This record gives sequence, C-alpha cells and structure tokens, in this order.
Amino acid sequence: MLIRPLLGARRADVEAHLRKRGLRWVEDASNRDPRFLRNRIRHEVLPFLAQAVEPSIVDRLARSAALVRGMVDDLERAAARELRQVGQRGAAGWVLKVSDLAAYPLELAVEMARQAGRDLGHSGALRGHAQKTLRRLLAPGAARGSLRAGGVTVERSGPWLRVGPSRLPPLGPHDFPVPGELALPEVGMMLEARSFPRAQDYVAPREAGRAAFDADLLPSRLHVRPRRRGDRFAPFGGPADRRLKSFFIDAGVPRWERERVPLLEAGATSSGSQGSGEVGPRPSAPERSVSSR
Repeated sequence: MLIRPLLGARRADVEAHLRKRGLRWVEDASNRDPRFLRNRIRHEVLPFLAQAVEPSIVDRLARSAALVRGMVDDLERAAARELRQVGQRGAAGWVLKVSDLAAYPLELAVEMARQAGRDLGHSGALRGHAQKTLRRLLAPGAARGSLRAGGVTVERSGPWLRVGPSRLPPLGPHDFPVPGELALPEVGMMLEARSFPRAQDYVAPREAGRAAFDADLLPSRLHVRPRRRGDRFAPFGGPADRRLKSFFIDAGVPRWERERVPLLEAGATSSGSQGSGEVGPRPSAPERSVSSR
C-alpha cells in the first residue's frame, strides 16, 4: 500500500508549517522542469484557470477528485467482494463464468477482472488501453479472444473467462501404479485408485470424478498423459468413437484446460497410440473393481 499523507495539503500550507517551526526543506529541481506535464499543469494551466475562471478552481478540482476517488474505492471493494463470490482461483488463475459477469453492470464486471489480476500480484494490470479490449471480451456476442497486459493474460473461451499467467504448467506423462495415489501438481489434482472385492449390492459409481473398471482386466500400472492431436476414444454405450477435441468442446472445457486434462490409459504403448476406455457398469460384473478419483 502506498500512503501519501500530504497529498491533500497545499504547498503554501506545508511551507508555512515548516517556517513556523524553523525547519528547512529540500526542493527537487525537477519540480520546475516544464518538460514534465505535471509541472506545466501546476505552473501554467492552474494559475491561468484561477485567473480566468475562478480563484478557488484548485479547491473545487481537489474536491471533485476526492469524490471520484471515493467512488473508485467503492467500486474496487465491491469488485473484490463479488469476485470471491462467483470466481474460482486455482492453478490457472481466476476463472469466471461469463454469464455470471453479465449479471453485473459492465464497469463492475471489468473491475472484477482487474481485481483478479491484482489478487495475483499484478497491481497495475488491465488499465488504460486494456480496458477497451476487456470490454470486447465481455460483450455478449464474443466467443473467444485474449489480451495480455501488466503481466496478466485475460482470455475467453466460450462461456468461461480466465485471468491468470500467460503460460500454464503443462501436464507431463506419468506412470500410475494401481492401487495407489498419483499427485499431478502441475494441474492441482490427485488421482487415487483403490481395489476391493465387489459386494453383492455393489453399484458402479455415477460421480463425475470417479469411475469403476474391472480390476482383473487392468494392468498393474496405468499411464496418465495429456491430449495429443488426433486422439479418439470410444465412449461407453456410444454408437461410434469420437474425436477427443470435439468431446472437450461439446463438454464446455475451456481452451486453456484441454491440454491439461489427465487422460488415463490402460495398456498404453511406448508410442502413445490412440486409446479407448469404458466408464460405467460392465454387462458381466467382476468380482473386483477399481475406482479412480
């Protein structure tokens, strides 16, 4: 935080205070250099306005500036509060639904994106010219686009908006001994596999983050890798195989996450050929099953 305790004090008042107490001061010679815009305003524009318009013009401008500063402070506080209500912060930075942002006034939505960059440590991000581009990204008809400003990347992919670092850690290949656990710190995830005898009343899980397979048909080591170009898979119960890219698009997976979604392969070859998988109950239930979270 930058504190300027004398920002609202007039120069004449400061000098009078110092003289009264017998204190000396040093003046920066650059304060009178007309090459700087602030000095031309201070020594030329403001004296002219005081003479031509009103002697108290400086006080009036100062009051107006204080009023605007208070309004900006309120906007920043509201944006920081709402960001934590509708946004999610993770390995990719801040991710928000465009539909959630559309429910706010545009200025508040724009400030929420700026507050996301500020929360990531980029206090000067998304100011000036970046504001115009950011408004275009939040427009109802926009589908995709990005901007970089102040060390922050803002990108929109379908219904999602991300504010975060320009480069996300890529997902690397991993061997996954099962049963066991596998940490994927680059994407902030943990995979867990358990093997257990199937009970008579066992029902395959229907949770989004869990799948069940026949443990007797699985190798002792699985392979985890990111998507490769041309990957296809056969969905369980589907009529035919599908391109994984098309599946991600239809599922609403944003562009920045499509190369970071862990793919679990059984019996993968060293060349990483196309794989297929089945999720859900099998026609003849096995005696053992394995689940992955």
